[in-house]
Formats: sequence, C-alpha cells, structure tokens
Amino acid sequence: MALSHSMPRFGFLLIGLMTCTVVAIENNYKARGPLLVVGSINVDTTVHLDELPRRSETKIAQRPSPTLAVGGKGANQAVAAALLSAGTGRAAARFVCRLGDDAYLGWLQGELARAGLDTSASVVVPGMSTGAGIVWLDAEGAATSVVLGGANTQGWSLLPPDDASSAGEKAEEETAAREAALLAEHAAAVVAGGSGNASASSTGDTSAAALRASVLLLQREVPEHVNAAFAAAAAAAGIPVLLDAGGENKPVFAALLSHVDFLAPNEQELQRLTGLPTATEEQVAAAAGALMAAGARGVLVTLEGRGSLLLLGDVEAEAEAGKAAKGTGGISGGRRCRPVRAIRQPALPVPGGVVLDATAAGDAFRAALAVALVEGQGLEDGQGGKEGTGWEQALRFAAAAGAIAVSRMGAMPSLPTRAEVEQLLVEHGASPAAQAWDAPELLAAAARAAAAGSSGTEAAGASAAAAAGSCSLGGGGVGVQEGTCSNPASAAEAGTATTTIPVAATPESAAIGSCAASSSAATPQHHQPQLYQHDGADEAADGACPLLFGARLNSMKSRRDKLLANYANYLPAARSSEDGAAAGSQSAASGDAGQDGSAAAAARRERLLEQLKDNGPLGWVARQGLVRAADGWSGGQQQQQPAGGAGGGAWGGAGGLDVVYFNYPEHLKGLTLQQVQEALSLAGLAAGGVAMRFPADPFRAGAFTNPDPAVRAAAVALAVEGCGWAAQLAATAVAAGNLSASAAAAATPAPGHLVVWSAYDGYDYHLQADYGAAWSAAVEAYRQLADACAAMHVAVSIEPKPTDPSSRFSFLPNTASALSLVSAVGRPNLGLTLDTGHLLMAGECLAQSVAEVAAAGRLFGLHLNDGHGRLGAEDGLVFGSVHGAAALELMYYLRYKLPPRPAGAFSRGDGAAGVFGLPHAIFDTFPLNEDPVLEAEANVRAARGMWARAGRLRRAGLEGCLAAHDGLCGMRLMAELP
Repeated sequence: MALSHSMPRFGFLLIGLMTCTVVAIENNYKARGPLLVVGSINVDTTVHLDELPRRSETKIAQRPSPTLAVGGKGANQAVAAALLSAGTGRAAARFVCRLGDDAYLGWLQGELARAGLDTSASVVVPGMSTGAGIVWLDAEGAATSVVLGGANTQGWSLLPPDDASSAGEKAEEETAAREAALLAEHAAAVVAGGSGNASASSTGDTSAAALRASVLLLQREVPEHVNAAFAAAAAAAGIPVLLDAGGENKPVFAALLSHVDFLAPNEQELQRLTGLPTATEEQVAAAAGALMAAGARGVLVTLEGRGSLLLLGDVEAEAEAGKAAKGTGGISGGRRCRPVRAIRQPALPVPGGVVLDATAAGDAFRAALAVALVEGQGLEDGQGGKEGTGWEQALRFAAAAGAIAVSRMGAMPSLPTRAEVEQLLVEHGASPAAQAWDAPELLAAAARAAAAGSSGTEAAGASAAAAAGSCSLGGGGVGVQEGTCSNPASAAEAGTATTTIPVAATPESAAIGSCAASSSAATPQHHQPQLYQHDGADEAADGACPLLFGARLNSMKSRRDKLLANYANYLPAARSSEDGAAAGSQSAASGDAGQDGSAAAAARRERLLEQLKDNGPLGWVARQGLVRAADGWSGGQQQQQPAGGAGGGAWGGAGGLDVVYFNYPEHLKGLTLQQVQEALSLAGLAAGGVAMRFPADPFRAGAFTNPDPAVRAAAVALAVEGCGWAAQLAATAVAAGNLSASAAAAATPAPGHLVVWSAYDGYDYHLQADYGAAWSAAVEAYRQLADACAAMHVAVSIEPKPTDPSSRFSFLPNTASALSLVSAVGRPNLGLTLDTGHLLMAGECLAQSVAEVAAAGRLFGLHLNDGHGRLGAEDGLVFGSVHGAAALELMYYLRYKLPPRPAGAFSRGDGAAGVFGLPHAIFDTFPLNEDPVLEAEANVRAARGMWARAGRLRRAGLEGCLAAHDGLCGMRLMAELP
C-alpha cells in the first residue's frame, strides 16, 4: 500500500487555473516526448497481527513473513503512467528516484522494469537504505504505520563524498550554492532527455532528444528543493509541471510554486494550504482562486465523490523582480492569473458498483491526466486551451482511471491498464451522465476570490485567513499549521474574502512562526455575528424562490364538501379570468377573430369546471390548479376569489403549484396520454414525473426484494411501464402552450423522472429476512430498471423510508443505506428522492442528509412535509409546522450550500446556458381534516417564506455562526430576525 498520503474515493474535483506561459506549453505539445515523474519509492512492509501491540508488549505475528509491496507516491504515479501509456507507441514514462544500496535493490529494479518504466536517470545511493513504510495491521483492518525517509529524503546530494564530508569546514553559503548548481545541472540534463548521471545505466540507443520530457509530474515526498530544481528546469524548457501536494503538510516553497502549472491538493490539503472552507464547490473554487492570486498557476483538487471541476485562466499580472505581490504574505516573484472558463466533469461509475480501496485512486487520476497532457489533450486546440474539447477528454480519461482504481484492493495492484480505461469509456463515456459541462457559477466564485486576493493588503489577507480559522506566520510566509489560532468573529463569505495564502519563502520560514492572538482577534465565548454589507442582488432573490412545487395528488380527494360548496364562487372567478383573457385577444384582433377568442375562453372555462366535478385523478389535477400563494393565510374569502391569468387563463402556477406527479399504476391505468395532457393544460400545470406504487397483490412479500425471482421480474416490468409514462409526459409536457412561466420552466427539461417507493420491500420480524440476499436482489433489480429507463431518457430515484405499516423495517431504512445502494447499482441515472418526514422518522438532520446526497450528485427529488411522530409513522403535516428550525435550515442549505448541479448530469435546468436549479419540491402531506387547496397554499407560503428568511439570516451573519459552530449564535439570529 502507499503510505503517508490520504486519498479520495472515486470522484475528483479538478480546479486547473491555466498556466501563464500557455503559448510555450502549447508549442511543446508538438514534441510528444515522454512523461517525466520525479518522486519517492518505498518498500512497504506489512506485518499481520491479531491485535496491535500495547506499549512495551511483544506480539507474535499471524503470518511467518511480512507482505512486501512497492509503494510511494512517485512510484505509484510512474507505474500508473506506464500502464496507461503502454501500447500507444510513445516513449516509456521516465521515473527519477533515489534507491538505497540494500537487500531490496534488485527486487525494486525488477518491479520497475516489469512495469515498463525508463529508470535511466534514477540513482542508487551507496550505503543508504531505500525509503520504507512499516505497517502493523490487525485482524479488523486497523493499521499503525511508520515511514522511514531513507534515500527519498537523504539521497539527493550530488556533492562528491569528500566534498560532503568537509562541508562543515566551508562557508555555508558556498556549499549551498554549489549544491544547488549541481542539482540544477542534473535536473536540466534529465528534463532534456539525458540521465543526468554518468554512473546510471544506459537505456540503449534511444537518443536524448527523443526522451525530452513533455510533462513533469512531482509529489512532495522528496525534499522541496529537489522539486524546485526540476520544476525550474522544466519551466525553462517550456514544459508544464504538475505538483501533487500530498506527502508534506508545510506550505509550498515559493521557489517551487513559481514554476508549477498545476498544484494538486486534495480537499484536506487545500484547507491546510488556504485556511478556507471547502464544503461546497463554490468554496473549493474560491480557495483555488485564492491560491492563484498568491502565485499558483493552476490548482487541481480531488474531493472524493464530488466530481471534477476544471478552471482555465490567463495571466493577469507578473510581480516585478524582488517586489512582493499583494496578498502573498510578502513573497517575491509571485504572479497572478484570472480564470476565464470552468468545466465540470462528473465521476464515472465504479466497475462492479462497489468502492473497495481508494488508496491509489488519486495517483491513478493524476497520472492519467498527465498522460492525457503528454498525448496532446488540453492545450492542443490552438486557442490556448480555453475553448477546445481536449480538456473534457482528458478529464474523462482521468476519471475512468480513478474509478477503476477504487474498485480493487491495494495500491499498485489497483492501477488500471490502458485497455481497461478505454473499455470503461466505451461503456460509459458517451452517457449523458459522463459528459462535461461549463460551470459559470464556479468560474465566478474563483474570479471573485482571485480578484480579492490580488487587490488585498497583507493585513486584509490575514483577517480573511483568520475568518477561515487560520492566522499569519512570522517571517516571510503565511501558512496554516496545526495549533494556529482562529477568529470566527471575523468570518467572511466564502468565495469573496481576501486571503493570505500559505506560501513559504524558504523551507525554514515554513517551519517557524507562531500565532499570537490579540484581544480583538480572540475567539469570544459567544460569537457575535457580524452584519454583512447590503447585498441588493441577494435581497432581491428573497422574493424569487426558484423551487418548482407540487403536491400529493391523492390529497385532493379530501374535503370534497369544501370544493362543492364553492362552485358558485369558482364560476364567476373563472369567468372573470377568462373574460379578461378574451378582452386582451379582442384588442389585438378584430371582428370575428375576437368573438372566436371569447367563445374559446368560455368553452375552456366550462371544461375546467366540468373537470373539477370528477372525483378522480384528472379532477384532482384540476383542483391542484386552484392553489394560489398570496401573502398571508388565505381564509375562505381568498379561496372564493381564485386568481386566474396564469398563462393566459390557466389557474396553476404564478406562486402556487407548478408540477404534478402521478402514481403508477394507481392514477394512470385506463387513461390516455391525451387525456392527461388536456387535464394538465386546463390546470396550467406541468407533469413532473411518475411515482411507482406497487399493489399488494402480488408484491406483499416484496417487489424488488421478493424471494420469488418471477415476482421480482414482474416488479421490474411494472416499473419499466412507469418509465414509459414518465418519458411520454416529459416529451409532451410543453405541447399545450398555455402554461404559466413557472410551469413551462418545469416542463422544459428532459429527462423524465420515475420515483420508486416500495412499501413492501422490508420485513416485520427478526429472523424473517435474508438481508444479504435482499440487498443483492435489490441491486440487480434497480440495475435492470435503470438500464431500461436510461434507454427512454428517464432518471430513476429511490425514496427511502425507515418504516411503514406494510413493512415495519425497510431494507433501506435511512439515507446512508439508500446512497450505498445507489453506489452499488452503479448507474448514473439512479439517485434519491428525500422525504423530510421519512428523514425525521429515521432520526436524521434534514439539511445534512440533503447536503450529502447533493454532494454525490444524486439528489433527484424532494418531498416536503412535517410531523409529530406520535403515530409511529409519518403525519404528513404542513412543512415546517412542527420542526421549524430544521425546515429553515434545509431551505438555507437549498439556497446557499448545495453544489450547482445537485442531481449531476440530471439536474433540472438549461444546460446550454449553464444555468441549473434544484429538484422539484413536492408537498407529500395528508390534509385529512383541512381543505387540501388551502393546505397546499399554506405549504407554498411556508416554503417561500423560509427561503426569504434564509436570505435575511445570511445577510445578518449566519455564515459566521456556522464557521464558529456556535448554536446559540444561530438561535439568537433566528429570534432577532422576522
């Protein structure tokens, strides 16, 4: 296994802020030399124990011999690159490392040779051991590790032995200068294609020119000055440099950063480097933009299952020699770039659907991206790399390599071959869920942070860093290290703060310094939120909640007496609305044309009223069209005067309901598509999707988990029929032409949507069910359903529920279990619909569960409701009526904290314009005693009111409360704000 670095799982977030020397790099791609990897190599020794030893205890190992493996980030990435380059006809990847002259030397050289690597520039250091990782692994998988640097850290000196031995007698400056000159000469020779070492073995008759590097890949498990020397040589030759930030917790050496084109931290490393939050994609983009302002030419971040993001940029300014750039903590030689394009790439499905070991996933991803760069993807398009499709290809290639790596155990054993990556791309690369898209909202976040960091002063930067939980180091650098102080009272909005970036002027300045908090910067016992400056755009958004609402169609069965009693009032209201529409038509036309319009409006009104009399699904659709959401509680008087005019006379939308979800087969059996379309058109609503409802016969013992394979097959077949309806409704949703603006927006996006809740997939007693068999059956059934629905361009979402009278225990009792099933199924069009009542039943936090699913790109739908939980089941009460704080927090997260595409490639919105929205919000309530129209209005008003209140909380400083983890602070704001 690889040691001393934390790895992501299977998704990756990539922020690449394009190199400022883009023309030189673009020209270099024509050379097509090999990838050059400079880094560490370890002998990983694993000792298997029944349990880890306690202090002073001697243990007998479970196995007579340890397990040996080649490790180290450098070796992992070099081998990954060799496997991914094999069969392409290009020169073998070159690996430069330091090996010890020990018993493992022959074995290590043989392993590297078998991988197909050119190690001609690697050096065997006499009298020194190879780097080593020693792991104690107990029977439960817990491990304790020790890393020995060996030749990785001590073997890079090029001074002659006699010179080195007498170095203490010479001036320290002279020795350092001579050492640096020798290393620079060695690095330049290696980058140019030579061995850089007279004693190194030859690779044959291959010319040095043919071995000139195309891309340099570095990691931080070797000394920083070594990386700096190779990066400087590559930059001088116009060769792009990618630096993996893993392996070292200190700030990046400024001399190294000034030559790096892509700095590649994972999420934790990005937090340490910047001191900024990274919970959302916008925050990650802002942190990357801050690094760019401090001198990083590009930033590549891996964030487990949150996908990939690439930002491309242009040079903005270059600091004068010896003059520090603003916001860089006094570091000289810094340059700034500005982002100009953002590309979002989703993660690819994991083969087999199960993540087994993510140890080498990041190494595989970065190596694959470097290989793609060597092959000309990215900057080859002739336009500086900003407009072409090469980066999308490179990202998909890297995502495929990472997805394969997490599906297998071990580090090097998990690295994929070229053929495996290409096969995964054949299977999933053309899927809509695998396609990249531009992300202007992330570009904006990075640009704001870069601009703020570029224009800010050092003091302003320190203040923003303190707001993120860090503070300045003494000396020539700024950094975030363990034990630093924090000042949450001065927290600022992520993505807009000016920050001082952790860049060390020298290795020494990175290691020293302390934080001394002044009285004004000390963390208060109770956080006092800081009022933000007026934000007109955010304030305007209070009244523009973008959620598209629907309501449980069966709720419209209730209180028919309320509906029938008001027919006399509905008639004049409908007539007034239609007459107004007709008058508008008459003013635009003349004579018979106007009369025809008036007659059509009258006929439409009569059809609406006739439809309301039907106590069936189509009549319930018409009743949902009555729902309005004016300010204040409706009361009987407002219900007597329903406002028309939505979409030229339709009753729905315009602040009320927007979409309808039909149960299948319950609502749609026996109806034609034309009948459903007409009912929706008359009500001014759009079809949101289809919800599966499996009948008790024959599914009482389970639908997708039924022990009878024939019944499971019947359940899948029935659900596929539901997909067919969802596809037809999605394809024809906008055909009516008279929808309200909000309903038309709801109707625009494909694909269709099928929500699956199976009340019978569970059990009542212990010792009743085979959980493993049920899980396997569910995985296979959902896989079959997802594949069939994908062919119809329909997204499928599972609605988990912990308990129901039909099955006291569900096989999917909570969000984590359901998300795990989605991962096991491994289909991009399978996600979750989260029901707030079900989340409360499961004891979950509404906002946390929604945020986790959205971060995975699987939030396909929302059901909003509330309840007391006194019945042992869901109550289906008005949203926020019982758990008001939880509901408000959910709306805050929906407005500010979710990624821009919470459903991944299936997010609702305008893909061409790069504008994406939240999933449909359906009020899944049970108004048994209330007028369901008024109850739906109350739900809409509650949700819209909480959306607006979330904005007021944000502007009053709630982000500071969250940054400080201060619950009393948040409660105080809620009490003080209307």
